[in-house]
Amino acid sequence: MRNIALASVLKTSIGVIFIFLAGQAVMAASSDDYLWLHVDGKYIKTSPSANPPNQIFVAAGVAVDQESGATSRSADADATYIKGKGCNIVRFSINTLPKPQGCNTQYGTCDKAITQFIDPHVQSFKSHQLYVFFDEHEYFHSYNSGDSWMPNGAVWNSTQIQAWIDDWVTLATKYKDEPWVAGYELCNEPKGVSATVIRQAYMDCIKAIRQVDTRHIIFLGNDNYTHAMNMKEVWGAVSFKPDSLYNQVVFAFHEYTNAYDPSVVAPVLDTIQNT
Repeated sequence: MRNIALASVLKTSIGVIFIFLAGQAVMAASSDDYLWLHVDGKYIKTSPSANPPNQIFVAAGVAVDQESGATSRSADADATYIKGKGCNIVRFSINTLPKPQGCNTQYGTCDKAITQFIDPHVQSFKSHQLYVFFDEHEYFHSYNSGDSWMPNGAVWNSTQIQAWIDDWVTLATKYKDEPWVAGYELCNEPKGVSATVIRQAYMDCIKAIRQVDTRHIIFLGNDNYTHAMNMKEVWGAVSFKPDSLYNQVVFAFHEYTNAYDPSVVAPVLDTIQNT
């Protein structure tokens, strides 16, 4: 029997709150090894070098994304506000892939997104001792001209999937040694794609990332807006072990105030965690 780490994102009408089923006391050290988070069974834990070591990481955080105005505020203003609310982590939604003219904020290339938007925020979060994990805020669908936050185009083709993987390799290469980056959520909420297709795409992406970064946690969704009820159909086929060499994976699920009731979701999560 294995225990599996889960992460929940609860979306409400006033914002996004996320809870990990997995603080630490930050200690002085000669290196940054004490800062690294890792998956251990069904929990996210602090580093073996932390003081005390291997403690369950209790995350309290918010989401920051381009559509909420992050591009019009300074990175330091975001970090200062979030830290002032007692948070210790940020789900940082990014868009590195090109979009048609008139769609949501875009940079054209991953390198430009890193330089102009992502890294200034990472450095500000880091300076405020806030962990951050990246959410590639995509739906596995193309954007049509004029689409805003929700794409209405076709499911990604193989070229688009490869572009998404390539961008993750670029991000992982940039941040592979940064412990304040807690991990990578590969895709926000895939929709309208089969379990087989999304599982293979995710696993291809994991394989590519692990060529340059074997340490960071990878957050995985599923094929139906990352609802908890669809986790088993995507990940049961690989016994919830898509990262078998490193086992640094968290299975994310997104639930809304008008989505599945907790009484329905809880048994599903119990089953998965004790698989």
